[in-house]
Amino acid sequence: MDLGLKNRRAFVAGSSSGIGAGMAVGLAREGCEVIVHGRKPERAAEVVDRIRKEGGKAISVIGELDTMPSVDDLAARALQTGPIDILINSAGACQDARDWFDVPMENWIHQYQISVVYTVQLIRAMVPLMQERGWGRVLNVSSTAAYHGMTRHPEYSAAKIANLSVSASLANRLGNSGATAG
Repeated sequence: MDLGLKNRRAFVAGSSSGIGAGMAVGLAREGCEVIVHGRKPERAAEVVDRIRKEGGKAISVIGELDTMPSVDDLAARALQTGPIDILINSAGACQDARDWFDVPMENWIHQYQISVVYTVQLIRAMVPLMQERGWGRVLNVSSTAAYHGMTRHPEYSAAKIANLSVSASLANRLGNSGATAG
């Protein structure tokens, strides 16, 4: 399939495993240079190696999405080699399943930070350059949990519905700039 993405640069947050890794590989197959992100260098290296073995271009940027300074640093390192055309926010995972009333407040805060705060921070670092160039794509990966309100991961469900709102409001804000969000 040709999605017209050849020679685009893509940053995929949370792409050292799972859905994010699959998206990174798929983008590379479409001709994108992919910046693979993860917390563990060895896992990110596996995805980069897979992409390169298939003839694609990839590098990795290792870093946590756990504080505003660490996200700023991660974005700056991702942008060091040039502007990002495609930003995919795919980081995040469910923590230990607990009953609604047993989920510690720290888990609620952590999920909201990853799915909303740090997602917005990456968008603010990368999307203005997309608008200046008149082309860009932002994809914030959510979950069906956003619609189902899971009782054993309520913090995850709540953060993912907020993530959808971030996407909708960003799409409206981008208007006819040539950059899109979803």
